[in-house]
Amino acid sequence: MTNRPSNITNLFESLEYKKESISSKSLVDKQGGTITLFAFDRAQGLGKHSSPEMTAIQLIEGKAEITVDDNSHLVNEGEMITIPANIPIALHAIHKVKAILTRIKS
Repeated sequence: MTNRPSNITNLFESLEYKKESISSKSLVDKQGGTITLFAFDRAQGLGKHSSPEMTAIQLIEGKAEITVDDNSHLVNEGEMITIPANIPIALHAIHKVKAILTRIKS
């Protein structure tokens, strides 16, 4: 068995909110996919875009409106939404939001 280094990351302390802005921190960036931590101040978000990878957005803090294609969803702290590849998505933070965005290449 090979010893491999492990990381423990406190997601609440890893990234601070910035006034009227979005912060992000790459947690994993590998050939098979990425994991990025985001902190959105209230009323901030990601504009409509699509990705060639399957995407999962997990809210670890706050509440957001996430639009998938043209369908709007209210996503709360502790919930996750998955989006198939090549489907347009957008995120609008209703309250301050910390979220983990995972993209998995097929």
